[in-house]
Amino acid sequence: AEEGDDYEALLKEDAKTLKEHQKRLKAISALSSPGVAPSDSILRKRAEAIRAATRHAWSAYVRLAWGKDEVKPVSSRALDSVFGHAVTMVDALSTLWIMGFKEEFQQAREWLVINLPGRLGKLVKRVSVFETTIRTLGGLLSAYDLSRDSAFLDLAKMVGKKIRSLTSSAGVTPYTFGRGNGGSKCKTLTDSGTNQLEFRYLARETGDKSWSESSDRFYDMIRGRPSVDGLWPNCWESGKGRITMGADGDSFYEYLLKVWLFSGQTEDVLWDMYDRAVTGLEKHMLQKGPDGLTYVQELSWTGEDAPKQVED
Repeated sequence: AEEGDDYEALLKEDAKTLKEHQKRLKAISALSSPGVAPSDSILRKRAEAIRAATRHAWSAYVRLAWGKDEVKPVSSRALDSVFGHAVTMVDALSTLWIMGFKEEFQQAREWLVINLPGRLGKLVKRVSVFETTIRTLGGLLSAYDLSRDSAFLDLAKMVGKKIRSLTSSAGVTPYTFGRGNGGSKCKTLTDSGTNQLEFRYLARETGDKSWSESSDRFYDMIRGRPSVDGLWPNCWESGKGRITMGADGDSFYEYLLKVWLFSGQTEDVLWDMYDRAVTGLEKHMLQKGPDGLTYVQELSWTGEDAPKQVED
């Protein structure tokens, strides 16, 4: 009963803080007019409101879900989702640093150094490699890049080793740590094409090129698979099927540009792949809606004829 009373008190405190924050946001919004560039004073007030929102969210996580994957927004209950290694904490590191919350950043750093290695050793087979790459590995590398604290690089290498061990000699990475597929029930573009940036960064910072060698081979392999005007089916092994700029496809194309930029804009093959994909998108996927706006449609491709837009 005593624990329940404490929890109810926390909920009331959060509700009061949220109302105060909403009041500040409304006051700031009223200071500007549409079409008029805001003054430096208003921009500073907006920045402080954003910082206050971040502090509100972080303090709630600390009080209600410290060390857990997330805090549920309605019930304010702590939840360890399938990840089981405080992904919200890792996700928030770069935001805390950029916002200037160095004390909070250090608090998270100390917890992660002590607890994350053990949590990583207990990852269950159904955990998504894709999500772990972009959230955990990417989050730790971002924290290292901003702070230059080697503790984050050491933790990132632990995560990287687990992911790299799953990547085949052709650069193919499964969706889960149990080597299973995701919702599309196939090996997708995003599974294997959304880790090159992280592994190239690891290779650069450690001076060890082997970090990026296996994941980079996916680019060589995918260029030999059937495509139409620079667009590959999400389930690329089949050589046909759905082509999207949504789930299972989008970040593969996004990473082509990012990895090319990371290379110092020197790897022309990556730029050519990205440029062809954009051309293919404009040729096959754009459609004007009845509202006059332009939308990106999904495609269905037989592997031989011209792809057809999929109507919702």
